[in-house]
This record gives sequence, C-alpha cells and structure tokens, in this order.
Amino acid sequence: MKPAIIRTMDSQGRIIIPHEIRRTMNLSGGDTIEIRTVENGVLLSKYKSAFAGDRSMKKYLNILYSVTHCGAAICTEDQVIVSKGLCVMEGTTISEPLQDYIRSGKQQIFTEPVYLTDTSVSQVDTLIPLSAPDRFWQSSALVVIKGRREITESERACARLIAALISSPNI
Repeated sequence: MKPAIIRTMDSQGRIIIPHEIRRTMNLSGGDTIEIRTVENGVLLSKYKSAFAGDRSMKKYLNILYSVTHCGAAICTEDQVIVSKGLCVMEGTTISEPLQDYIRSGKQQIFTEPVYLTDTSVSQVDTLIPLSAPDRFWQSSALVVIKGRREITESERACARLIAALISSPNI
C-alpha cells in the first residue's frame, strides 16, 4: 500500500496535485480530470471524452443508415453521443429504462416499448453494447430505432457489425 500524500485545500476548494501523481497519471496543465465521490473519499481520474472518435462513429452510423434506413444512435449510459436518422441532438439525456439496459451490458431486442428519450417519439428496437473502454469512460451502446416498419434480422446483423467496428481499437 502506497503512503498517502496530505494536501490542504484553499478557500476556493483547490488542491495542488503533486508532481509525482501528475507524472504517473500523465497529466499536464490544462488536462481535464474527472472527480467522483466514493464512500469516504474522492477519486480522481484522467477524463476520457465520450466523444473520442466522434467523426468515425458518425461515418459508421452514416453507413448503417444508408444500408438499413433505420434511425440509430450511439449512447453512453446517460446521453446520446451521435445519432443518424433521428431528430435528437447530441448530448440529449436518454430515458431511465434505457439507461438501465445500457448499464446491464446485454444485447436486447425489445418487444415492449422502450424509448430513447423521455418522450414517446423514438421507440428502441435493438440495443447492442459497445466494448471500447479506451474510447468510452462508461457503459455505451448502439441503439437501433423502430420506424414505421419492423426491423429485419439482416438489419440487426448490419447494426451488430457496425457495433463491432466501433468497438475495435483501430478506428
């Protein structure tokens, strides 16, 4: 167990992170860090933007949309990162039931209505988890939206392929 480093917080709540820790975490001036509370303490971690690889994700969603003509979105466990074929802005908060499904990390084909947002506009047909921990700092998924017609199994297979490509470390 490493010894603790004691620091005093100033009146504005600032703490100086020691050089050894900054070097270990590969932090430099201007870097963004994530601060979370855990039990009786605070956890600092280097912030990895959920939007890393944003352009390539948009390209993959464009390809999926051009083949399937189904609306799709890439979501973290709390918001939409990228969407295609939907009237949903990036950063829109997703519905609580969908948040729970994304956190579960399991692929789902929905028979009961689950919606992308709290409105009943975009009904989710399929949820495919993304496994890219270097790109997403929290659970994430590719979500295919049910349109005026049923989603076919071949369209779901296309979505699974796109999810695998997005999850691969080479994009």
